[in-house]
This record gives sequence, structure tokens and C-alpha cells, in this order.
Amino acid sequence: MELWLEQSEHHWDVHSYTMLLPLSTATIRRMQAAIKPYPFERLYAAWFGRDIKANAAAVVQRSEVLEEAR
Repeated sequence: MELWLEQSEHHWDVHSYTMLLPLSTATIRRMQAAIKPYPFERLYAAWFGRDIKANAAAVVQRSEVLEEAR
């Protein structure tokens, strides 16, 4: 499955590229946990203008915190 990111006013949402539907909170948390040990600066999206070109790990972690705050 390919994933894409969508930025709202407060956070980034991870969506399934193939279905274009939001993923469950549990799925997003598992994905965040799986990539947390790896340092990375960039995330590439499926569409132009949606890439995160710097501080991508921080964006992912910030999204995790905001998800907890909902």
C-alpha cells in the first residue's frame, strides 16, 4: 500500500493512496511507532507540492501529539 500525506491547519493526516480514505488511528500509531527509531528529514508524497522537505520526523511526531490531544 502506498501512503500520502495531507496537511490540515493543525497536523498532517496519513491517507491510503489506493483508496484515498483516512487510515484508522490505530494504523497511524503503528506506522509512527515503526518509523520512530529511524532518523529522516524528508517524506515524499504522491502529488506535487505535498513533500515534506525538512524536519519530517518532527512533523510525524507533532502529528502524533496532536492525535493524542483530539
